[in-house]
Amino acid sequence: SGWADAWDGDAGRQMKAGFVAGCESSAGGVVDCDCVFAELTSEAPYDTPEGFATLQDPVRRANETGDVSQIPAAYVSAVQRCLAGA
Repeated sequence: SGWADAWDGDAGRQMKAGFVAGCESSAGGVVDCDCVFAELTSEAPYDTPEGFATLQDPVRRANETGDVSQIPAAYVSAVQRCLAGA
């Protein structure tokens, strides 16, 4: 139950809500954003709010520059596993 405890606090809930909202505004309809969050947070190091936070910078940089090579592989595979209608 470490996972549930880690995400049960205010910071964890806000981080999940922020991720899902950002995902839906940029990729809603293409991917299931709740699924992406669940996939990412099922494995270390992203299974805690602190670890998950390490994804923010590379993903933001990729969005700004269009250089998706900076996105961690775990993020890419989570998105691929959660394509809407897949």
